[in-house]
Amino acid sequence: MSRLIIDKIPSDHLFEIKLNIRNSFGNLLDSITGKFEGYADDITLFLDSEEIEWQDVRNIKLL
Repeated sequence: MSRLIIDKIPSDHLFEIKLNIRNSFGNLLDSITGKFEGYADDITLFLDSEEIEWQDVRNIKLL
């Protein structure tokens, strides 16, 4: 899902975001599910008041 598409989605929709971050054992971290707060810029997006950097996002799914 591109940034331009996300800008058109109304706030309070549920997202599932798969992260591109690995733990100390080299395993990918679990996905995050939450409400999109309607705010995203070129560097970050906010999901349930949690700031997520775009470089850490592997996949976004609209629920």
